[in-house]
Amino acid sequence: MTKPTVLPIWLLLFLLLTGCGTTSYQFATAEQVRLENTTNKTDINNLRRCRNSAHYIPDTSQLYLYPERTVKINIHFVNNTDRTANFPDEEQARQFALQMVADANRYLRDNQPMHLPVGNTTPVLPIRLQYQITRDFEKPGDDGIYFHYTDKYFFNDHKNQRTLFNRWQYDNYGIQKQEVINVFIMPHHPDSVRSASYPKSTGGVGTPHWVKLTGVYYQSQQKAGEIDGNPYYFGPWFAARLLNHEIGHTLGLAHTWNTNDGCDDTPRHANCWNYSDRPPCHEEVSNNVMDYNTYKNAYTPCQIGQIHYRLSADGTTQREKLVEDWCYRQPGMDVEIGRNDSVNWECFRELRGNLRLKKGSHLNVYCRLSMPKNAKIIIEPGATLVVEDATITNTCGDTWSGIEIGTNRKAEGQLVLRGNAQLQQLDHPIPQKVISE
Repeated sequence: MTKPTVLPIWLLLFLLLTGCGTTSYQFATAEQVRLENTTNKTDINNLRRCRNSAHYIPDTSQLYLYPERTVKINIHFVNNTDRTANFPDEEQARQFALQMVADANRYLRDNQPMHLPVGNTTPVLPIRLQYQITRDFEKPGDDGIYFHYTDKYFFNDHKNQRTLFNRWQYDNYGIQKQEVINVFIMPHHPDSVRSASYPKSTGGVGTPHWVKLTGVYYQSQQKAGEIDGNPYYFGPWFAARLLNHEIGHTLGLAHTWNTNDGCDDTPRHANCWNYSDRPPCHEEVSNNVMDYNTYKNAYTPCQIGQIHYRLSADGTTQREKLVEDWCYRQPGMDVEIGRNDSVNWECFRELRGNLRLKKGSHLNVYCRLSMPKNAKIIIEPGATLVVEDATITNTCGDTWSGIEIGTNRKAEGQLVLRGNAQLQQLDHPIPQKVISE
């Protein structure tokens, strides 16, 4: 009778660590890629997926996939040469601009429930948008706030809308025109203000590259109400609401009360400025940012989706105005597809870190995916990545590391390139392989 063999503990640990459960990773080779054909109809359907603004509405259960966007703006104060029509003191104007943008960002961080339709249950979603006053780094001492003094086209005339849409200020004073939304704060003409019949209200216009806010200086001097017997005025907080409205136009949103803006959750209405004793304004007053009302503090899910589609789609004027904070890998921004999860990505997306597909997971990528520099995609054994008619690249003109595939004795990660799928800008490119017909 032989004595049973007892293995040392160190040997057992070695076998456990180096046995069939051990996974090795290497950058994908041509032999590990499965190529598949698609039909022309499939290509068209995938393009429609990527252009569907509903796919850009933030999912509150996974907000890490919907990072906050930052839009670059600058501020211009246009005044007459006597400095009597607009803010006369530049430092006062500068502080007004800084507070206005801070208040606008506060409204963007604090989306409110829709007033209309009465009794609605429209979801209140995070807007995931902020503004940043952006300096011109080629100009020493520049802070993104500018002052212009001229006696030509320094004003807006509410009785002559051609002055509102006149682009002379943008053509002559615009800074970093392609990369930054230029915001012009325009006064009423002094002669107009002296006329009792002239409408001295604020107004504005938003175009793809520039915005005008008019009457802000005059309005800032008007009493808005009292708190504990102390008066307060229509200051930066009021101009901030107008700024959000006009930049809403710049980002592709339309008025909602009198037109089809492409959203089912923005009902048409009488466009009451505020509540009053007369119908319909006794109960039907909008607070949507794209209506003419005193509140302008609500964005619907559809409107948020429209904004983020235009900020995500390659080649749009809106995307040109973004801070490109997705170019380099950022700590703590890695994304995981959970074990055995099946996920479809049907929108243009920029990641800020690595992408890992856990064991048994399945990810379909249908639209352009941007990976940051030094980041990689890791496909664990038993996980599958399908890239269908989509491109994975670095949209900042740099490179990203590539795709690592995990292998052990039981399984291997799967990489499927379907249709017109492309992998670009890789530090570890995969040799091309011809699809068999």
